[in-house]
Amino acid sequence: MMIRRLMLASWPYLAQCTAQSMNPVFLLGSFFLLCALSAQADTVIATVAAGTTPIAVAINPVTNKIYVVNAGSNNVTVIDGATNATTTMAVGLNPYSVAINPVTNKIYVTNALSSSISVINGATNATTTMAVGSNPFYVAVNPVTNKIYVVNAGSNNVTVIDGATNAVTTVAVGSNPWYVAVNSVTNKIYVSHNLSNSVTVIDGVTNITSTVAVGTQPTRVAVNIVTNKAYVANNGNCTFLSSGVVTVIDGTTNAPTSVIAGVSLRCRD
Repeated sequence: MMIRRLMLASWPYLAQCTAQSMNPVFLLGSFFLLCALSAQADTVIATVAAGTTPIAVAINPVTNKIYVVNAGSNNVTVIDGATNATTTMAVGLNPYSVAINPVTNKIYVTNALSSSISVINGATNATTTMAVGSNPFYVAVNPVTNKIYVVNAGSNNVTVIDGATNAVTTVAVGSNPWYVAVNSVTNKIYVSHNLSNSVTVIDGVTNITSTVAVGTQPTRVAVNIVTNKAYVANNGNCTFLSSGVVTVIDGTTNAPTSVIAGVSLRCRD
């Protein structure tokens, strides 16, 4: 079973339960939907109430806990995967994304309007707040190095947090950084820049950066740790039905290759 967030037009509040049968079940509103895979189709096994405007979700497979970020109510709903019992944790203003380190059982939630990140201890649910840059949107974790990478769209930098000491380092990147993905094998971090049509590659050991030119208005980035390739989704030029291009970055050389993937219907997810 895989549970992930689906972005659709101006509604970033849809959760999608998808299984191998590819028969999706959608959720809209302040509820969280659990699905199970059967032979013929997905089956809804429970509907769990969450906060207002659930916008992101992450799972700790080790503890079987699910963390739902509620942007409208400024909190996180924690779901016990075994019982569906819930706990609500208060966080900062306009929480936007969440990432989990399953090794340390720490959960990291960005607070876009309070320039901070909330750190939840998965064992006790105790929450601490750390200051980061302006308008932090997305966050990613390298569980191997126990480093956390927070993308600050308003200050054009990335906050690097040492998960063991909470020491903070700031790495300057390009204009309007948006999304972040980590290759835990090579210890490289990929940050897309929606306005500068580039991706910054951060060396996780030295924090030295390099810039790779990609397509127009790159948003999401995904990494294949087996092939050492990074895939960048480029939204295009913000015109209806403009060409959609995915940039493939060779992790060894940083050489980019463009692949036509479809059309762009909107400017940002």
